[in-house]
Amino acid sequence: TLDIAQSLYLAGLTSYPRTSSQQLDPKLGFTKIMSDLGKQPEYELLSKELLKQKELKPNNGKKTDPAHPAIYPTGLVPGALKDRDRKVYDLVVKRFLATFAKPAIRETMEVVLKVKSEDFIAKGTRTMEENWHVYYKPYVKVDEVTLPNMKEGETIVVSEIKAESKETQPPNRYNQSSIIKELEKRNLGTKATRADILERLFERGYIEGVQITVSKLGMETVVILEKYAPTIVDEKLTADFEERMEQIREGKEKPDHVLEEAKKILTVLLSDFKKKEKSIGQEIVKSIHETRSEQNYIGKCSCSGTLAIKFSKFGRFVGCDKYPDCKITFKLPGKGLVKSTGKVCDKCSSPIIQIAARGRRMQETCLNSQCSSKVSEDSKEAKKIEQQSMDKKCPKCEKPMVLRRSVYGAFLGCSGYPACKTIMKLGAEKKERKEEKKGKAKK
Repeated sequence: TLDIAQSLYLAGLTSYPRTSSQQLDPKLGFTKIMSDLGKQPEYELLSKELLKQKELKPNNGKKTDPAHPAIYPTGLVPGALKDRDRKVYDLVVKRFLATFAKPAIRETMEVVLKVKSEDFIAKGTRTMEENWHVYYKPYVKVDEVTLPNMKEGETIVVSEIKAESKETQPPNRYNQSSIIKELEKRNLGTKATRADILERLFERGYIEGVQITVSKLGMETVVILEKYAPTIVDEKLTADFEERMEQIREGKEKPDHVLEEAKKILTVLLSDFKKKEKSIGQEIVKSIHETRSEQNYIGKCSCSGTLAIKFSKFGRFVGCDKYPDCKITFKLPGKGLVKSTGKVCDKCSSPIIQIAARGRRMQETCLNSQCSSKVSEDSKEAKKIEQQSMDKKCPKCEKPMVLRRSVYGAFLGCSGYPACKTIMKLGAEKKERKEEKKGKAKK
């Protein structure tokens, strides 16, 4: 999402995305931005309604960023955007518009029902006036629970009685969104670095899953560091540094003074770490060896051997442990965390793997790039190119495009690779033409 926000910024459609500010400055020219947004049909009515107000005053939050305001749309009319880019742009615009609307009015009713001297409570909340909700649809999420009309002292008829046995539930596991919010709450990292920190932890195999869990390697690494260098894993040290850096940005601290203090702390910390470096290294290496076979396991081979992630000078791949008797191999993407799901493809019986790669959503896919499950709706185009009955040129070097396959599915790649690394999705031109037609229709 951050990559998409960055591309929208570079296209001049939105402001700088790496900001922690929740405030919009009147110097931005709210009236002009609102008027420009009104040139887009989907925002025309919303913008006109807000421009009727005597004054455009945003409902600013508390957080500030001396370098950048909160993210906002510039008002520039975008050309054809990809689906995900369009959704992110729409979210920014709707959020911007909603901040200028009136507060929503909600009514909450609490009813106390007396059943044989025991009190039972029923609560309901409904929206009376939507106001800003109108501008933020479909992203506003509110629960509507409307209770029937009741009067004090009224006797009601019980239609059903249910006895439920429940236990106190542990807190939910973090997901990528909630852990970033927790890092912000604890003042760890910055708006620009938190997502990268999380991505690095996934890539190194320290954490895994949509509902994030710590891997065995991640858990043992923390235990080792707490044993030999507890200061390194103490979040207070990082939070203090972040706080001091913020004070420098606000002009409350002098850079030289903060750097000198940081230098003293780090010199002592690293000196102590250096003394224990050998012991730390030995325990981490031991932990890596113990967990590597578990993490690299992919599934069963058709020869009854074991498929596991292996490494060569050309990169990583999946191979059988019965090599050289079994020469079955599967290609893997160069980046991203790959792990077994324990599932088997119902099309070709190959293992189903999970891939967490930067810039992509975590997904499950068949390990076999030739599997029929990867045949897309553009398979006719793929067959024509494979049979050389369709001539498609590279848009950059004009060499023929050829059909290539990966664990993600089939795609078009330039025959001039590695000199030219152009790749295209199958049916990309068809989709672009559809988007262009939509854009012309709206105009």
